[in-house]
Amino acid sequence: MSEVRVLGDRYVRTDTPARLDRLPWARWHWIVVLALGITWVLDGLEVTIVGSLGPRLEQANTLHLTASEVELTATTYLIGPSSVPSSSASSPTAWDARSGSWSRSAGTRSSPSAPPCRSTSSCSRSSGP
Repeated sequence: MSEVRVLGDRYVRTDTPARLDRLPWARWHWIVVLALGITWVLDGLEVTIVGSLGPRLEQANTLHLTASEVELTATTYLIGPSSVPSSSASSPTAWDARSGSWSRSAGTRSSPSAPPCRSTSSCSRSSGP
């Protein structure tokens, strides 16, 4: 059986839905459904854990964060690293313990065979090789 769909002022006859319905359901489909189900459950668990930790982080004997700081932290955690602004996909940001800030050059070496920098006075602050 074919369907007729309107595309602008033209009519397009297609049998794609009927052809898809005739395809067999294979083991691969069950693996995809199972993987998506597990991911869905774990995502819900993650959101539940993050939501239940918020009030605890506001207490004085923990981090003593304000409500807006907890909201910002939870939002940033749930959005993930894709929310970190990046000028180049090939240059990831990393925490630079020497300067105490986010840096694109953290851990970079001056040459492939050179040992990693151990002191701030002898390290080059170049942004890449």
